[in-house]
Amino acid sequence: RRIYMPVAARQPPGAAFNAVNVFLHHPVAGHIVEGLHWTLLCLAAGLVAPFVLAYKCVRAIRAAMAGELELAETERGRFGIFISGCDSGFGKTAALSLAGRGYTVFAGCLTPEGGAALREAAAGGGGAGGGGPP
Repeated sequence: RRIYMPVAARQPPGAAFNAVNVFLHHPVAGHIVEGLHWTLLCLAAGLVAPFVLAYKCVRAIRAAMAGELELAETERGRFGIFISGCDSGFGKTAALSLAGRGYTVFAGCLTPEGGAALREAAAGGGGAGGGGPP
């Protein structure tokens, strides 16, 4: 059973609490304590952040290796993926691969010839993945 007392009937916080309160509200000491507080908080965040990043990277690699990161085939066409630099190299390979797996790909090419070559490779099933239009 709890007994509720009106505010006026409660005991004051005590001498130690009042001394800490006075110290923290001192014009100089208060700023120093606040600076130390934020320094320690940022330091702790800086020490923890690399471990969180490593943990998330390991989880992503494990999920990728297990094949858990791929969307269901029925969901792939709903999302548009823009890839620049699709004239050749990684961009072309990624565009052809993703289009071949059923994704909607918007391929950015530097030259009209590069775009024509990409369309031809996609229509002919050439390149990595092959398949549908980019």
